[in-house]
Amino acid sequence: MTNTNKLVRIALSGPNAKPLSKAQKEFNRLSARVAELEKLLTDYRTSVDAVQQRIQGDYIPLLNTYNQCRADLVRLFDRFYDNPDATRPERRKLARLIVDMGEDLIFRHGFADLRTIVGKYSQQDMDEADDAAQQLEQMKQTAAATYGLDLDDVDFDTPDDLMAYIEQQLRERQAEQERRSERTEQTKSGRQQADEAKQAAKLQQTTKTVRTLYRELVKAYHPDLEQDEAEKIRKTAIMQQVTDAYEKGDLMALLRLQLTLSELDQDRVSNLADEPLRHYNNLLKQQIDRLTEELTERQQYMASLLGRPLSSVQSAFGLDISIGEAVNSLKRDVKSIKSQLKSLTQPAFLKAWLQSYYG
Repeated sequence: MTNTNKLVRIALSGPNAKPLSKAQKEFNRLSARVAELEKLLTDYRTSVDAVQQRIQGDYIPLLNTYNQCRADLVRLFDRFYDNPDATRPERRKLARLIVDMGEDLIFRHGFADLRTIVGKYSQQDMDEADDAAQQLEQMKQTAAATYGLDLDDVDFDTPDDLMAYIEQQLRERQAEQERRSERTEQTKSGRQQADEAKQAAKLQQTTKTVRTLYRELVKAYHPDLEQDEAEKIRKTAIMQQVTDAYEKGDLMALLRLQLTLSELDQDRVSNLADEPLRHYNNLLKQQIDRLTEELTERQQYMASLLGRPLSSVQSAFGLDISIGEAVNSLKRDVKSIKSQLKSLTQPAFLKAWLQSYYG
């Protein structure tokens, strides 16, 4: 297989060789940058695939287990609320826990079966000193802070009305996010089409050097000109790579093929005049822009997916660390909540726990 990762570089030849010109130095710098970005992108793609496998195989099952334990806690608190030994302050804390934890599980994680339990406690008068209006106002403030909603100018008669409104707002928010995502994709698609059209136009108008390289490679390696069957098969494979590179306007791939297949062609590149080299350099800059954009988009997506700062996922190594930390943290949370759930099934322990709870 042809080594398409070989670095294309102009080197000094001989002790009396002239120093490299500005265009030649620029060619070397840009070529090295392309090779660097291609390696970064290759490594990052591989790491992203591994991270996505860990998300599906490790993180999501752990998250589901964690949330199921939280739902079991809500049900446990619901059962203990009716315990004759439960005091009024304990019931008030239990009700607050049920509502806060239950609403998060319902709205963010799809535990619709908890709706009846949460609704029951949302409608109760939890304390003689708190009237219904105060409770509703507290729920509004909690909902506003939790879901980022502006509820100041909205009036509700009952907690059920508030919950219905929140659900409606979250559905509308989700729909708007989907519409924005669709518009973004459409805009991106239109931008990509425009870029492709621009690149195609440039390829037709200004890439004489690319076409020249292509014709030279076709002339040297076209299989129809070969009589030997084994050599014909080899040249057919080479021509497939040549054709793919030409159709993509990939100057670096054509250069690498030419240099790999015939080391003598290195002299041809080294002896190019500055004017053709400047054309090469412009194409290399375009390739650097494309590679940089793709790498940045992938990094931003993974930062959002893992809920991590962009700086922590800008390398394959950082990605591996981030998913590892996320999985390990969730493992600790699952272990802790399972232990807590087991202990809280004992009424005496639950009462002691509620006494120390300041929610």
